[in-house]
Amino acid sequence: MIYSKPHATLKEQVQRLRERGLIIDDEQRAEHFLSIAGYYRISSYCYRFEFPPVDGKRTHQFKEGTRFDDIIRVYVFDQKLRTLMMEALERFEVAARTVWAHAMSETYGPHPHMEVDPFTDRDEYFESFVNLMKETKRSQRNSEEISHYLNHYETPFLPPIWIIISVMSFGELFRWIKNTKSTQVKLKVAKAVGLPNIQVLEGTARALTTVRNLCAHHGRLWDRRFSTKLPYINKNLQVPLKATVDVSGGNEADPRMFNYIVVLAHLMLFLNHSSTWPFRVASLVKDTLNKEEQSIMGFPEDWENNSFWLTNSGH
Repeated sequence: MIYSKPHATLKEQVQRLRERGLIIDDEQRAEHFLSIAGYYRISSYCYRFEFPPVDGKRTHQFKEGTRFDDIIRVYVFDQKLRTLMMEALERFEVAARTVWAHAMSETYGPHPHMEVDPFTDRDEYFESFVNLMKETKRSQRNSEEISHYLNHYETPFLPPIWIIISVMSFGELFRWIKNTKSTQVKLKVAKAVGLPNIQVLEGTARALTTVRNLCAHHGRLWDRRFSTKLPYINKNLQVPLKATVDVSGGNEADPRMFNYIVVLAHLMLFLNHSSTWPFRVASLVKDTLNKEEQSIMGFPEDWENNSFWLTNSGH
């Protein structure tokens, strides 16, 4: 199949949306929004406002009464949601990073990342080590700490773990943690971030890596169904996770945003008891989305009645 869609001007893009049933009150505003956000990107936010697919094919026809302002509302909501998610993910990452580096240096010395013995899987270790060397070289220009070490010390040729850990991405960090041989070290990390055990830490980190990557690349977040699911944990959570029944008949975590928000809210309050994050994310959802849209994200019918979402709100 040959791709044959031609270039479309902003006016043509607006006209196409109108022909599909979208109400556009201010054409100039619509053109400006499309010029900075992009038609293709905006199109993914239109999906929930269209009639359902027919025979597996998208209809591209808007439900009656849908306005361009509805699309903008959800688009801007998603931007704000990504910002909040990144705030929580950063707090989780920094805590895990700090505790792991301290525990590893305490157990193995300043340079455990330069030895294979502290790690379980040799192949995994060497792959991670090659990536670490590449990132260290790439970061040399922008990191004063990395540059200072490399310019002043010849041996060992890489900085100690508490410095070099800053070049690890979210995904790489938890790859190193997962491959750590010492269960004591890994359990320290889990407990320090508010998770009950190593298995839950690894499963949570794996699921949150997907969210982190979406946020970092400005991906649509609000109505996702994630293929990498969170561990189904409810112990110590003030708000129970929403569950679905898996093929074996047991419960597993629902793959929609609600559960990810609940887990991050728990982590944020564990790491900072005075955190206003749960209240801020709940307020964003309540103030922006209608009940149907909240349901699409996985929010239960009466979720806002749980006092958890008013934590540190001042109410």
